[in-house]
Amino acid sequence: MLRVSVDIGGTFTDMVITAPDGTVEMFKSPSTYGALSDGVLNCLRKAAKARLVGLDALLGDVETIIHGTTATTNALLTRSGVKTGMLTTKGFRDIIELRLTISKLSSRSRWSPARAASASTSASAQPARSSPRSTRARSRRR
Repeated sequence: MLRVSVDIGGTFTDMVITAPDGTVEMFKSPSTYGALSDGVLNCLRKAAKARLVGLDALLGDVETIIHGTTATTNALLTRSGVKTGMLTTKGFRDIIELRLTISKLSSRSRWSPARAASASTSASAQPARSSPRSTRARSRRR
């Protein structure tokens, strides 16, 4: 049984098919704005042709389809596309606002996710320092 992984991007749709023996095949097709599923179908047709089988036979061998997309994220970040609503899991409604804030911070300053990760890693390797509160408490006792 095959595992199909697909990512629909703003420009291309990428597909990876993994066989049970670990063999990996990759396919790419232009993404089709307005009908994003067409890019997926085009990749599947390419995969069927490469395996010398029909599309129905290929799909009959598929056990799992893993789907991801950056097309929606791109539309949200560029504020393009039609007006839409957003449904999120309870407690996560601020995820998009956080991403937009990170994007603004990284473009206006020298802050970057890599720099932040590096700083947090090096900070965790440093010995613990006393907090300003404990320093104030010690200075009052003197």
